[in-house]
Amino acid sequence: PYLKTKFTLGYRLVDPFFTSYGVGFIRIDNIRYEAKLEQTLSSKIKASVNFRRDENNILNNFGFKSSLNYVSLGSRLKLLRKRLDVNLIYTPIVQQIVNLGDHSVIKNKSDMKNIIISYTPKFKKVLTTITGMYSQYTIYDSASFRNLENFNLSVINIFRNSFKIGANTTFFNSNVSDSTSTPKTLLSSVEMGYTFKKNIVTTFTLKHSYNIESFAHQYGAAFNINFPLGKCFSMELHAEKLILGDFYNSLKIINIDKFPYYFYTKLNFKF
Repeated sequence: PYLKTKFTLGYRLVDPFFTSYGVGFIRIDNIRYEAKLEQTLSSKIKASVNFRRDENNILNNFGFKSSLNYVSLGSRLKLLRKRLDVNLIYTPIVQQIVNLGDHSVIKNKSDMKNIIISYTPKFKKVLTTITGMYSQYTIYDSASFRNLENFNLSVINIFRNSFKIGANTTFFNSNVSDSTSTPKTLLSSVEMGYTFKKNIVTTFTLKHSYNIESFAHQYGAAFNINFPLGKCFSMELHAEKLILGDFYNSLKIINIDKFPYYFYTKLNFKF
């Protein structure tokens, strides 16, 4: 506490025979080790180091055993009277696959770089946040080199009368040229929201995507409403027409055109 240092250790084991009937995304046959160090250097600068290692095939029931190691180095700076927030993150990743029969080893290396800059100007009647982000994901293996980039700029304005409006632009770029990828895609959207009485929140979004290489345009929209059901429960309804750039940039345009609609319902409980 005196040094303003926070250190966290984590361990998780999920055996190969674990079955979950409520959470389907838990990865079985996995062991994880984690360590996290956060250090406050001054009122304007913070630094962090994260380490994580994942292993599978715990009982050696299969012929291959893989491990994934990554170290994340981060720094956060607050400037201009803490109105400008700058985050820098670098994450090298090493995947190792071992053949338990002949003990041969395959190593794949990759790294991620992220720069996030957020600025909050001082206005009297509106809260404005301007955020710019650049991320790069580089994958190396014995046969190829793949590079994926993402540029994002967003502006959000929240007014005192519970109305908000925002705009978002994202550019995807990659050197992957197989049949499932869609490099050089621009995705833009405008979002409007309003909070009614009794805490009913609505959001409406208009979207447009453009693929530079195929000259393809797509248009979409989304609507979301969240309303309370008593003191502890709330319901969320969402409907959306997907376009290129939503969720995964590698989706083919022809596959999106087959059924580009997405719906979900959530029942939330707070206690």
